[in-house]
Order: sequence, then structure tokens, then C-alpha cells
Amino acid sequence: MRKQASEINLGPDDVSPGCSDPRIPLAPRLASGYPPPEPLNRSSANPFRVSEGGEPLCHPDPRFLNGNCGGIARGDRLRVVSARGRLRAAATAAALLVPLVVACRLEPNASGFGTHQQLGLPPCTMVALFGVRCPTCGMTTSWAAVVHGRLLEGLAANAGGVLLALAAIASEVALTSTACLGRRPRWFPDTNGLAWGGTVIAVVTLVDWLIRLAFR
Repeated sequence: MRKQASEINLGPDDVSPGCSDPRIPLAPRLASGYPPPEPLNRSSANPFRVSEGGEPLCHPDPRFLNGNCGGIARGDRLRVVSARGRLRAAATAAALLVPLVVACRLEPNASGFGTHQQLGLPPCTMVALFGVRCPTCGMTTSWAAVVHGRLLEGLAANAGGVLLALAAIASEVALTSTACLGRRPRWFPDTNGLAWGGTVIAVVTLVDWLIRLAFR
């Protein structure tokens, strides 16, 4: 059985100088077989090599990471993105800017839906066939209202659309910042947070639609 790090007798030369946790020894002295970190510049604040994604590597074995390596907090390291990630952020921000610009050029329909017809699109099929709104009816109207600063009008059109428009604006700011600075803003959620946010927006949209059906 492998010994735990606490069971290994470590000398002053057995500890990675860039790590804040003295329990993280250099790999040759461990039974784990992981290679040691490669010093880049021992006089710098972070003397160890940096991964392709820009994260400083103190010790690759996750069992010995205590959330701080080389003086850089783990949360900060996770926010750093690679050059490829910055390109993806820039491309996503550019794509997301298109519907926001289109919404700026539209005037919200007073009926609460049908604003998309200003783009030459046909009326909602569900409204034409059954005389009732579909769950996404009022989405374009709500986006147009939000970008014009008329939140109450947007909520009257589609509550889920308002949340989606606000999320799109926040994402545009965060993605542009990430592409320019190479670091994800602290307030911007990770993948799990985005998934939960999308779920909440979908639920709100569905509930809003059911309420409109019940009280129409």
C-alpha cells in the first residue's frame, strides 16, 4: 500500500518551494510516480512551469492539492483561459452580439408578441392554427423591450425572454472581457452555473406560458 503524504518523513529539501502546503513533496520522493514540477524561474512568485491553459502546475496529483499553489489561489487559476479559449470567447461574443443588435432595431409590438414579423418572418403557427400562444411567443418582443430599457413591457410579453435577454447581455460583457484579458470574470458562472441558469430560464418560460393559458 502507498504511504500517505503525512506518513513520509520530509526534509527541508523535500518540499516544493512554490507550494504553500508543506505536505506536498516533490514527486520522486513519493510512491505515486508523478513527475516533479519543472522550475521556470525560482526568483519569481511562481517558480513552476505553466500549463497550456495558463495554470501553474505545483503538483499534478489532486490528492495533495490544498487549493493554493505557487501563491495563486485555485479559484484564480481556474479563471485563466488559454489563447484558444480567448478565441472561442471572442467568437461566441461576436455571435451573441447579432441578436442583441437586431433586437435594438426592433420596436416591441404593443400586443406583446409578433415583433418578429418586422423581420419578414411569418406569424406564430400555433397562434394561426389554434388561437393560443406558444411558450416562445413574446420572446422577440421581450428582447426588444429589454434592450430599449422597458423591463415591465418585456415581462408583460414573456418573463423567460426577459431573463434570457439579461443573461445574453451579461454573457456578452463577460465573454468580451475574457477575450480581451484572458481571465474569466469572478461573477460569471462556470459550465455548471450556466446549465442551472438555462434550466431556470426554461422553467420560468414554461410556467409563464401555463399561467397565460390559464388566465387568457
